[in-house]
Amino acid sequence: MTPERRTYHRLNLVWGVRPLLIDHEVEAFEDLLDQAETLLVNRNLLAVGDQILIVAGIPTKHPRGTNFLKIHQIRG
Repeated sequence: MTPERRTYHRLNLVWGVRPLLIDHEVEAFEDLLDQAETLLVNRNLLAVGDQILIVAGIPTKHPRGTNFLKIHQIRG
């Protein structure tokens, strides 16, 4: 998930990656998790109990590269 069109297009070229273009970037990491879960479950891309890999730059909205990696299980 990215609000940046350029990043979305670059990720679309990576094998095994399904990027999603979102309309806004959130401030807090907890909001990022909520946004990801809602979007992915609503689009029937994931179900409760599935796992996703989150690769991000924390804090959000500060383009300084990736410094966070988490395997997250979708909550119900």
